[in-house]
Parts: sequence; structure tokens; C-alpha cells
Amino acid sequence: MPIGRYIAWVGTLLLALLLVANYAVIPRYAEFHSPWSNPDNVSQYCSDRSVPVVCYPRSCDSVAFYLGRDDFQVYRSKELAEMLQSMDKHSRSIILFAHRNSKLILSHNVPPHFRVVYVGKLGLCDMAVIER
Repeated sequence: MPIGRYIAWVGTLLLALLLVANYAVIPRYAEFHSPWSNPDNVSQYCSDRSVPVVCYPRSCDSVAFYLGRDDFQVYRSKELAEMLQSMDKHSRSIILFAHRNSKLILSHNVPPHFRVVYVGKLGLCDMAVIER
């Protein structure tokens, strides 16, 4: 096989591989890891504007964007006491955990008068509904 034909075959295979990756693999990977991968579940809990949504320890802007909300509160790990005080003002709060260990950290520090009503998975994030 002449070298030119070999290069054409390799180029065609690389182009096909890039097209499959770009139009099939990457979008599925992004959808699987997206916090908006289960929109019905997120909308059910987060669409009510009277219930505060707290992001801990990083913001979860994609959820806020798709819900059309701009009132998500973001608390860092060092602001845990402030977050719990803020949640204490409401009978129900929703927490979006944007780090894999943050749910464990909160479970060790949550006051006894809070109870977890629901815990769900949102791509790489977790969500918890907490009532006072």
C-alpha cells in the first residue's frame, strides 16, 4: 500500500474518531455529570422561591440558571456556622453540595433540631432537603 493511501486511511479514521467523540461521547459525559441531569427532580424541590437554596461549599450556577433563579446563597466551608444560622431562619432549606466531601462534613456539624427529609444525586453534586 502506497504511503499516500495509508495516510488517507489514518486521516479518515482519526476524523471519524473525532466526530464520534465530539457528537456522542462528550455530550453524554457532560449530561451524566451535570447537576441538571435530572431536571424534574431539581425543579420539584428548587423551583419554589420561598424556600432558600444554599450551595455548599461552591456555587452551583447551572442549576440557578436553568431554574431562572438568582437568589442562591453560597457558603464556603469556613462559613458553616453562618450557613446554619441562615437555615435556622426558615422551616425548610435546600442544600446543593458541590463537593464530594461536603455532605459528610455537614452531617457531622448539623444541629439536632434539623432533620434531613430528602437526599438526592445531581450528577457530581448532591442535594438535601432539610427541615427545622
